[in-house]
Amino acid sequence: RDLTGRAPRSALALFASTCLPLVVAITAIGLDEKVIGAGEAAALVAAAMVSVLTFPLLAFRLLGRGEGDAGPGAPSR
Repeated sequence: RDLTGRAPRSALALFASTCLPLVVAITAIGLDEKVIGAGEAAALVAAAMVSVLTFPLLAFRLLGRGEGDAGPGAPSR
């Protein structure tokens, strides 16, 4: 796929920026070392889960817009 436009590059960045496994590992270490509390760890993991759900959706939306998609009411190809 051609990545020369702004939308494809932004979409690639969104696809690459989900990091749930890393956040889970870091919070587990923080909990073991008693650096963070359980509530803080849960909040960080929840935020990472939100990024896993929303970032790909935003990326696909950017890719659709970059290809001339007219929006939700546009006819499918």
